[in-house]
Amino acid sequence: MGFNKSITQGVHNLTTDDRTEIFYSSAHTGVIYNYETKKQKLLQGHCNWITSTACSADKNLIVTADSGQDSMLVIWDSVWGTPKRTYFTPHENGVIYLDISPDSNYVVTLSNCIPQTISIWEINNEERIEPLVTTTFTSNKAKMQHDVRFNTHQI
Repeated sequence: MGFNKSITQGVHNLTTDDRTEIFYSSAHTGVIYNYETKKQKLLQGHCNWITSTACSADKNLIVTADSGQDSMLVIWDSVWGTPKRTYFTPHENGVIYLDISPDSNYVVTLSNCIPQTISIWEINNEERIEPLVTTTFTSNKAKMQHDVRFNTHQI
């Protein structure tokens, strides 16, 4: 199918009672593939290889990000395959990993540069184009972080 095998958790099941689809990325493009009809929707716009993807718990949103010059973070409508929000240059040299919150209101991104930064984005507030918060932490290439997650368990 041509999916990017280097992305951790890069294939997402979008199947519901009304849908028979999966999502994966292939190079610069996201693919929503309907495995019953054998048709696909291509989510295009990234200038660089997609480095991280996530899917909302309700399967209505897909988030993609890339690394490199002119990097982007894109929030997609998974039903129509259209972009809902696009953030340009979310981090210097792009995003190495991301996650979407269980309530689909926030995205957390981890930068692909030293020093690394973590940002939280409020994706449903159309007036906000900057992250809610960004934190920088010191590491070296040998200790570079490669994963960030929201806690899915309520306290």
